[in-house]
Parts: sequence; C-alpha cells; structure tokens
Amino acid sequence: MFHNILHNQVAILIPDYLKPITIPSRTSHTKAFQNIQTTTDYHKFSFFPRKIIHWNALPSDIVNLPGPEFSLAVSRVEHTSR
Repeated sequence: MFHNILHNQVAILIPDYLKPITIPSRTSHTKAFQNIQTTTDYHKFSFFPRKIIHWNALPSDIVNLPGPEFSLAVSRVEHTSR
C-alpha cells in the first residue's frame, strides 16, 4: 500500500510530516524517509510510522520496481518485525 501511495496509484495523499531523507547513507536507498518520532504507542504503531520502518529496510533494487514486480519481490523478502 505504501508503494501505491508513493506512486499515486491510490487516492491517499502523502502527509506533510513524511520527510524524505535528503542525504541517504550507505545503508539506505534514495527513496527512504525520515523515521517519525512518536511518544505514544497508538501513533507509533499506526500506518505511516510503522510502514516507514519497513519501507526503509527494503533493498534499493526492490524499491525502484514497478507495481506488479514490486509486489512479487516484496513477497520474497524475509520480513522481520521491529
């Protein structure tokens, strides 16, 4: 869903508080976002703060894939819960 939001494939706008990382590190990709600092669990575990963590952990070759290929590649990635 996050991939679809970023590529304007669904009618959900990207909130203003989502900020892309301007200078990616060697471990992040060019489409990474700054983590959202939260003080409450109900916000910490809501959609955008949680998905940014997962999005930033994806390899850059997967992040740049188009829709159907992206879905297939993500299903093959080993996920770890944080």
